Amino acid sequence: MRNRKLTFGSGVAVELATPEAARASGNIHSVHMSDFLIQIGDWVSTDAVSDALRGREGMRELRISQFRFPWGSAVVQETRGLGYDPASVNDRVCFAVGRPRIIGVTHEVEGPQGFTRRWAGWVGNADFERHYRNLTGLFLLVSCGPEGVELVTDRLGFYAAYVGRDRNGRICAIGTLPNLVARAADRLDDLDLVSVGEFLVRYTPTFPHTTYRGVTELTPGSMHTFDVSVAPATHTSRSLWRPVEPPRYPRLTELREHLTCALRDAGQELTRGAERVAVTLSGGIDSRTVLACVPPEKRAAALTFLDRENYEYRVAQCAAAGFDVPHLALLREREFYAGLPEREAALLGPIRTAMHAHGMVLAGAAVQFDLVLSGLFADALLKCYFAPENVRATLAARLGVPAWLRTRLYARRPAWDDPTRPASQWAVRPQIQRQMQQRAAIRLKEVAAIRPETADEWINFYPASRVSAASYSMGNMRLFASDELFLYRDILEVACSCRPLPKMMERLTAPVFAALCGPLAHIETTKTGLPADLGWLQTRLRLRWNRLLRRDVPRTNGFNDAPWFADHSWVDLRMLQRYSAAWAALRRRAAGAAGVEVLAAVLQIDPRRLLTGFNENLSCEFQVAAVQLALTLGETVLGAVPEPVLADPMQTST
Repeated sequence: MRNRKLTFGSGVAVELATPEAARASGNIHSVHMSDFLIQIGDWVSTDAVSDALRGREGMRELRISQFRFPWGSAVVQETRGLGYDPASVNDRVCFAVGRPRIIGVTHEVEGPQGFTRRWAGWVGNADFERHYRNLTGLFLLVSCGPEGVELVTDRLGFYAAYVGRDRNGRICAIGTLPNLVARAADRLDDLDLVSVGEFLVRYTPTFPHTTYRGVTELTPGSMHTFDVSVAPATHTSRSLWRPVEPPRYPRLTELREHLTCALRDAGQELTRGAERVAVTLSGGIDSRTVLACVPPEKRAAALTFLDRENYEYRVAQCAAAGFDVPHLALLREREFYAGLPEREAALLGPIRTAMHAHGMVLAGAAVQFDLVLSGLFADALLKCYFAPENVRATLAARLGVPAWLRTRLYARRPAWDDPTRPASQWAVRPQIQRQMQQRAAIRLKEVAAIRPETADEWINFYPASRVSAASYSMGNMRLFASDELFLYRDILEVACSCRPLPKMMERLTAPVFAALCGPLAHIETTKTGLPADLGWLQTRLRLRWNRLLRRDVPRTNGFNDAPWFADHSWVDLRMLQRYSAAWAALRRRAAGAAGVEVLAAVLQIDPRRLLTGFNENLSCEFQVAAVQLALTLGETVLGAVPEPVLADPMQTST
């Protein structure tokens, strides 16, 4: 088994089956679902849905299964994994999306339906919350029967599901791709202009909106029931988990102990049933910790993405050698990032700006591993990445920074219409800006009801599907068997129980990560060029001293032929957009696409001028989003664009 490779058939087999026929045939294979579309009614032919799913990059070899019900149909696409075959029990078809895990259970050894049959046995159980506590991972659970659909979302809503309603408000479709749901609800030409503005400025619409009116994301950590026994169909939800703040914040020593145990358990549970596990290893301490948590006998390789051999690769190479695992370099082509806006949107749908799609490089190499484990989300959950300004000011006060200096360091942020604001709101029409503000206020109030003290922080990543970097993992999960260690159940509980300040000072994570990594924590990190276990205060003092001596860590390789190459995992977007010939060609094509009319309805600047050259007054991400929208919404016919209604910001999604 150690040298096993996953293999796939040469063609795409399409199953047409009723629930009873599927159960009787036993023609099920060892895979789990990547994407699906459930239709209440017969709006789009199942063959057309199948063609749309398998027409995406890397998806053609995956078999499509179609199930018919008295009220409609379900079309699901398979991907890599073991133990998640759809199961038909008591006239219901149950299947899983993503990689759900039952704590302490090895699904793979229980046969091709090992996980799904257990989940099918939980449907309708009044004590479902107890079962839910034993689940972890990034997933959707779906059960379809004569009376309707039940769907369960994971804790942070990482693997998103969407519901589509037609123009009369009737539920038409449920699925994992917003553009496919919009197609089934006949809303592809009904764009939500406020969401388009948010896409440009914030890189994704405010939850639960999408770029299509009438298509919204389902709430995380919930059981969603769609009852088709009445006309029109109804939707109700029941909360199973929320990231509530604790009545008493635990002491730091308690949190460190809980986090250490949770990380070790995550490494054991997520790799259960796998023999060859690869870890995506960067030059930082987070991914090093993921590798440390994988049982030594299962460590098959460390994988590092790069454009050319760079500083991060050399640091990761040292870490891999310390763990005694093979280190594989995954090279991106020279103009890789110039192709992402279309490739990523075609794979995942237009829900966030396309900036992260490493999985498209890894897909060919990943088949030799049972699992590829990554460390995404450590920054959001356990560090200071989303710490608001008031938290930073509090930290400065505790460190003795005088009030007059704190006022200068943490001054109020620029106004929405300030051209110097990095987020570039000034380019959006004022009436759309106001609706964007209203939506953000509504969402902040919703999160504050769950987390009163830390709403400013959690609104940035709850649900997790709305973080731009989420497309990295979501692409991986569709292209090969993968998972995220930091989204393990018990690690989420630690994150919910921690104040922002210890995370910002890394008083929680740094000692825990260093202890787990052992001597390998002495290796420098790419970000600082200093040992990972140096400590928060020592690191900042050394960084300040190095800056005074002009000893900064190099940030670019200085390649004349590709100046956008960097010394870390990501591309230098500013250099790419200014000097890449492929990106210039992409801009020119976007400037001539029909989607420019969508941008013209949202922006108060000329979108064609925006697309024909790099704009120094707009963020790089804004310009990526503009290109992506112009290209991916090119088939949309807007017609007359109505003025946004300001009285009710929720109206744009109804």
